Amino acid sequence: MNNRKTIMNKYKFEIFLFISVFILVFAVYFHCSDFGFINLDDNALIQNKVQEMESISSAKNLIFTSVFDGIRDKFYRPVLTLTFLADTLVCGGDPGFYHYSNVLWHMLAVFLVFAFFRSMGYTKTVSYGAAVVFAVHPALSSAVAWVPGRNDILLAVFSMISFIFFIRAVKNNGISDILISVFCMAAALFTKETAVVLPFIYILYMILYGIKTDKKNIARIFVCFAFALLLYAAFRYFVLSGGVKSITVPEMILNAATSLKALFWYFGVVLLTEKILIYPQINNLPFISTLLPVMLTAGLCVLLRKHCNFRHILFGILWFVLFMIPTFVMPEKDFYTHRLYLPILGCFIVIFEIIKALNARYAVNKKIFFVIFAVLIAAMSVMSYKQTFLYKDRAAFWLHAIKENPHSSQINAAISGYYADTGDFVKAEEHALAALKYAKNINIPGALTQLAEVYYRKNDMEKAAQYFSKAIETGKYRESGYLGLSKVYESEGKKEDAMKVLSDAYEILPQSRIIKKRLDNLKQGKKEISYVISLNGGSWAVGQL
Repeated sequence: MNNRKTIMNKYKFEIFLFISVFILVFAVYFHCSDFGFINLDDNALIQNKVQEMESISSAKNLIFTSVFDGIRDKFYRPVLTLTFLADTLVCGGDPGFYHYSNVLWHMLAVFLVFAFFRSMGYTKTVSYGAAVVFAVHPALSSAVAWVPGRNDILLAVFSMISFIFFIRAVKNNGISDILISVFCMAAALFTKETAVVLPFIYILYMILYGIKTDKKNIARIFVCFAFALLLYAAFRYFVLSGGVKSITVPEMILNAATSLKALFWYFGVVLLTEKILIYPQINNLPFISTLLPVMLTAGLCVLLRKHCNFRHILFGILWFVLFMIPTFVMPEKDFYTHRLYLPILGCFIVIFEIIKALNARYAVNKKIFFVIFAVLIAAMSVMSYKQTFLYKDRAAFWLHAIKENPHSSQINAAISGYYADTGDFVKAEEHALAALKYAKNINIPGALTQLAEVYYRKNDMEKAAQYFSKAIETGKYRESGYLGLSKVYESEGKKEDAMKVLSDAYEILPQSRIIKKRLDNLKQGKKEISYVISLNGGSWAVGQL
């Protein structure tokens, strides 16, 4: 009994943390277990693979398959896929269970945020504040309420564990700490390629926090990190070889330059000075207003320059920017808020250092501060709770998205797919034509395919064949075009023509598993299988993870 009391007294803060966070997270997010899928990547990641994931034996195949299983796919994320496999084995494809799992993963991440800031030397009170804000921040609600948002939750979980044990490793020279840090960095890499910046983060931490350790120990740590990176690179090359062409460095620089205002917008979202959008694209992001929070933060740093620890602030800024870079260098101009899940920790570091400097200069009344903090947490909890309902189902998400950005090709294609499924082919055709009208570059083939799909569903096979053929003629991402055209021929009873289309497609795209699978099924007389690469609302897009 005495030992139990001693343990309770020793860890009473941590017990309070666990209970309060448990209640808070479940109060804000537990209702998500009643939600369905929204046809934004969840169809390609889960719905199309439910039958494949009904057996544990499918794990091997999933490990050696790109995440979206399509020729355009440039993502290799087996850890994410394996968590979906685990969920499917338990629930058999029930969407509510995947949402419930997301809530549990989010809760684990919240506890790790506390441990993360404690490992960096912040007090228990500050670390608890960080965990609570992280738990209910509305910018992160999409990562919890949208099933594929789990990718960034897992990335954060493994990255934080790796970072925490890296700090232990450089301070204690422990072999076990090194191994855990390296293993979790590898897990983060196999979850999302963004983790490739982790070694740079570790180096910056040592420099900016003045960490000194044995040189042999550092060499040992980074040799292990290099091995993890090489292992990931080898697996990624093996699985994605022959797929989509890699983006060049000049293209990355150009993409980042044209996406600069999104960086400021993200920071504004963290500070809640900008509206949180569910389908943000570069054309519907403000610019002038997004500069205000950056200017305010810079102004406070100048005002408090005698009390600010600029090395720590710089580390926070670099943490935020480095983890956001992969979003900006890609050609897609979609800036979803779930991608803030890990970078937001850098913003927290900047904010905490400024608050610390304010307190050093003005001696802020603690009671007033805690009242303001409590009101802020209550407000954010309500905002997050309401925000989650935008991810309740396909209709809730896409009908809100079209209000945000009516001139988006992707969103119009998504709405077209939704109306086609509900039998409203007039609106389906209207939005498919709008998708084609607003389509640019990589979105053109997808818009053509979506319009063809509408005509196919209307039983207008002539127009369906016409637009599927146009999608093929663009010469870009032709998988869905070939699959759609073969489907048209098959429905008209022209099996030989359908097989010829698929045979020609397979000669041009021999690395396409989807085309090969469809061709094999057609030869065996099996019914048409789903050929969706990733809906993103339509039957054509690449995935937005």
